[in-house]
Amino acid sequence: MDGAGINWQLLDFGRRLHSFAEEETVMKGKAEFNAAAAHQTYRMLDDFI
Repeated sequence: MDGAGINWQLLDFGRRLHSFAEEETVMKGKAEFNAAAAHQTYRMLDDFI
């Protein structure tokens, strides 16, 4: 992307497992819902839009 001159960002949410925003996800230690992380992500998305 840098070579194409694209402005990009990567957000890394530390200590969050895969699918942290999906309430129905329950795979202990691999993919788990995290209400605080989901709220933060949705707030950031709303701010972006």
